[in-house]
Amino acid sequence: MTASNCIDGVEPRGSVYYLRWRVPAEFRAVESRTEINQSLKTRMKRRPGRSPF
Repeated sequence: MTASNCIDGVEPRGSVYYLRWRVPAEFRAVESRTEINQSLKTRMKRRPGRSPF
């Protein structure tokens, strides 16, 4: 499985960006959620979660 199979993208919620993953059908027996959202703890879309250096 590659990351491209699961990652839907980066989306803003208010002023903070979140990364959204779809849970593949093969894992839904163990994970009841259809998608997982993770805060990137940033307000900048340019390179969320990374240092500018």
